[in-house]
Amino acid sequence: MRQNYGKGVAYGELDGHGVIYYTSPAFFLHALDAKTGRHIEGFGQPVPIQGFPETGVVDMLPPLLDGWGQWMDTEP
Repeated sequence: MRQNYGKGVAYGELDGHGVIYYTSPAFFLHALDAKTGRHIEGFGQPVPIQGFPETGVVDMLPPLLDGWGQWMDTEP
């Protein structure tokens, strides 16, 4: 289960426009237009979760787990 980890905020510029990057506790990276607050068109890939935008988000969990093989949570 995704828990309360991985939070962060950063500012950068992309093609001369301000971009706010933030990671959510569930390991999603969002890229927002600094002026409008809307997700950046063409950034990331669609996340198949109801309510997520079509663009502007990256699910960081699959790359983090790639190559780990099978594992299980040992906590009850």
